[in-house]
Amino acid sequence: MANEINIGVQIKSHGPWPDISKMFVGFDFSDYANKEAIPVELRFKDMVVFENLSGTVKEYQLKTATADENFVETTKIDKATQAAKAAEGISIGGFYAYDQGLTFGITKADTIHPVLDGTEAVLLQGYNEKISFNAGKVVDANITAEANPSADLLEIECSAVHGLSDGDLVVLTNMNNAAHDGTTKVTVVNTTKFTCDDIDYVAGAGASAGSVFMPAFLQIPASGSDGAYKIDLSITGTPGAAGKNWQFAVYVDNSIQDPLVTEITTIAVLTNISLTGIVLLAANQRVWVSAKNITDNSDFTISYMSFSIHKIN
Repeated sequence: MANEINIGVQIKSHGPWPDISKMFVGFDFSDYANKEAIPVELRFKDMVVFENLSGTVKEYQLKTATADENFVETTKIDKATQAAKAAEGISIGGFYAYDQGLTFGITKADTIHPVLDGTEAVLLQGYNEKISFNAGKVVDANITAEANPSADLLEIECSAVHGLSDGDLVVLTNMNNAAHDGTTKVTVVNTTKFTCDDIDYVAGAGASAGSVFMPAFLQIPASGSDGAYKIDLSITGTPGAAGKNWQFAVYVDNSIQDPLVTEITTIAVLTNISLTGIVLLAANQRVWVSAKNITDNSDFTISYMSFSIHKIN
């Protein structure tokens, strides 16, 4: 049981209350590491808490105020500042689709295809605090060539201006060389060409029927938001055909997140897919959603979707 400290203090008389010149008040300070931790209701405007350190023993005293008559007011400001600093750690973001007909645009069996807006404004930003949202886009639906300018470097030539920047993440699908399918960050060569940071060239350069997509993504801020995040995904939509095996997954940059993957065998009616899990995320990482028709290239049409992430630690 913690020791109770009885302290004699001077009490000023106020209004209709009796004129009491002195009073002994008992406080148990053992649970408070310092004077700032003592609840405001145990403080008085006309008194100041002082701390004396004698060896390893902390001694608290209440004394009549001198210069600091605003101790309580200052404490309230400190609490507000502390709350504001705590709020600085909040990171939350999401996007959704409501009553839409958004397809994955499957071009090749057993190959990942990202959720993205395409040319339609159907993906909407949800409540976002610090975490940014990008709706994604079709970079090129029919690229010109898979090139090999040097060593094992894979260069993609687009049929028009790609609009990418260094470090952007894209998904390559239906490439003439299957080894070139996958996710990669890019380094821009010029307005129609980029090289792949994460996919090596494999023999088979030349004309291509491949496509390049930028996924819709949520991006962790540049600093101050590293940590554990809870991710929630719900998709309601209709498969193009029954009896097809599908995989739905959440990716961080170009890595699939094992706790956030599921497979289903479809029936040709409205279907719901839900995923939830906790992953560690770091500055600037992009979080996005993919689907893969393992069986063939029949599509899946999204009617409703909700995707959100929020920092929990």
